Order: sequence, then structure tokens, then C-alpha cells
Amino acid sequence: MVVSVFLCDIDGVMGNFSKDVAPWDEDLTQHAADLKRIRDYIESKSGQRFSACTGRSLESGKHVIELGGINGPSIFEMGNVVYDPITGDSFNITDAPEFTRLRDASSELEKWKYKILDNENGVFGSLLDEGAEIRFLKDRARIFTYEITKGGITGHDLFESLKPHLDGIGNYINRGKILVVASEKALDIQPAVDKKGSILYVAKRYGLNLDESVGIGDSAHSDIPMLEAVGYGACPSNSDQKIKDYVTRQGGRGYVSEGSYTDGLLEIFEHANRTWRN
Repeated sequence: MVVSVFLCDIDGVMGNFSKDVAPWDEDLTQHAADLKRIRDYIESKSGQRFSACTGRSLESGKHVIELGGINGPSIFEMGNVVYDPITGDSFNITDAPEFTRLRDASSELEKWKYKILDNENGVFGSLLDEGAEIRFLKDRARIFTYEITKGGITGHDLFESLKPHLDGIGNYINRGKILVVASEKALDIQPAVDKKGSILYVAKRYGLNLDESVGIGDSAHSDIPMLEAVGYGACPSNSDQKIKDYVTRQGGRGYVSEGSYTDGLLEIFEHANRTWRN
């Protein structure tokens, strides 16, 4: 079987991108050589599609995938934005007929976001007073994300601080129309679309055969849903242990690379192509 499409995360997979700087201040110069290696590999595989599947905004991820030569329909903001690098077209997934049920939740989330930003110190004051530092990812258009840049707190702590302030979206959370995804370093609140749901939609829209597809991620909380949607799951050696364990359990349908970051990604490309051709 020949791999028809590779779907890969950006951060932790296409490169070791620093979280110390905000995405809008990122300098990709130091990553140019590794991204060129990815581009060269992709250009050598005519007929195969390579797509990105990331939590990044289209604004911060577009230049990365251009430098990396990504040529397949790609997913941003945890599945909420779809972009075709060939045509340059993009759209919000809640604009698709299949996701009209989430439009009201998406609209209310947008309104609620500004209420929180206007009262950030009031919401998170106790955590900030204890030395925590957080960064709101203002470049994300469809989802609400805070990253933790300093302090011994987690995304779960951020959500605990938000619980008294959920007026406007609490009902949507309870009804499953808005997802809360808390991890060690971040908190995402988003319309109820994840990478898996978006991949299933994109596959139908663009004619992708997911049984012949490979998913590559490094983070369990966001990437396991992606791997559940495809025929073969993989991760580089720098991935967190939970996703390594998940991939290992897939047996012949999974692979943990020896290399990390870009080296691991290219190793996975080669391993999957070689294994499935045999």
C-alpha cells in the first residue's frame, strides 16, 4: 500500500520551535535549513500529499508550511480553520454545512473572549500574584488560548480561575458545543471541533483516503485524536510519553522514530513509505 497523504503537526514535529517567544514575534531563520530538508523530500515524492494539522493560527503557521513545502489541505487552530496551500483558499470550519450546529457557540465564544481580556487581572489575579506568567494568543481567530510562560501552574488552574466567569458560554460547554482542553502548558477553549473531526471533514471534501494516510504528532492531548482518524500513527522521539505509548500499542500500524523533531519526521516519512510499499 502506498501512503496517499501525510498529516503532520508543526510544533515538535516539523521543527523544535521555541515557545519562549510569541508566534507573531517568531524568527524562522534558524529553522530554514530544516524546513528546506522537508521541502526537498516532499518535492521528491510526486503524487503524495503532505498536510499540516496544527493548533497554530493560519497567520503564524502559513509561512512555516510554505518554507516546508506542504502541498495538501491543512488544518489550523485545532481543526477550526482549513487552508489549501495550492489555491490559497481558507475558511472557518463552522462555515461548512456539516458544522452549522456550532455557529451560535462560535459566535458566543468570540463575544466572551473580549469580556475576559477586558478583565484579565480580575480573572487570573491570584495566579499572577503568585508569580505565574501567561500569554493570550491573539493571533488565533477562532479559538481562545492561553499559554503558560512561567510559574508552576497548568491549564487546569487557568480554567479553575475562569469557572466563575463562564456566563455566555457555560451552557454551550455543558451541551458539548464548546470544548475545554487543558494541558500542562496551555488552555484551549474552542468550538467542539478537534483535529479528528476536522480531518474527517477535510478527507471527504478533498478526496483523501484516510486508510492510506499517516498521522504524525508529538502531544497526546491534541494529536491522539488526529492519529485515531488515520490508518497509521507515528511520532518523533521527542514526543510526550502518552502519545509514544499510544503509537506503540498500534503495533504494525504505528512507529516511534529514533530521531527527534525534523530528523524524526523525515525518518517517519521514509519508514512509512518503505513499510507500506512492502
